[in-house]
Amino acid sequence: MHIYCQTTAAIVIIPVLDESGIMRIPSVDPANPGLLLEVRPLTPIIEQIMALVGSTLALDRPGAVYRVCDEELGSVELAGSVPATVYLLRAAVPAATLRTDWPTFPQLLRAMPATRARLIWLKAWQVLTGGLESQTKAIEVEG
Repeated sequence: MHIYCQTTAAIVIIPVLDESGIMRIPSVDPANPGLLLEVRPLTPIIEQIMALVGSTLALDRPGAVYRVCDEELGSVELAGSVPATVYLLRAAVPAATLRTDWPTFPQLLRAMPATRARLIWLKAWQVLTGGLESQTKAIEVEG
């Protein structure tokens, strides 16, 4: 991960588990799900992400744990051809801070336009489910 964001905007994907264990994502724009951040130049991006997340999820409460994944997921174009870098944050927050109207990851993916930009959110889903870290091997079937 870079110390500074390479674009003027960022999208932060913050999946949080509700009390039922369902992963929900705070989001406003169905085309680019997540929280939009106007990047301040020369300020480390981690500080900006933590401030955004803290204000959105009230993570100053006891029991909140969060970390940013080690890599940026890629970049997309927002409306008006504004480039934005997409970051993934894993969070475990108290259930009292969650809203049940936030969509689940599959709901977000279904609502997104079927463009190449959607691949970044599919990659985020793979990271969250452990698909990119698992070691799999092909097994030949006797037959």
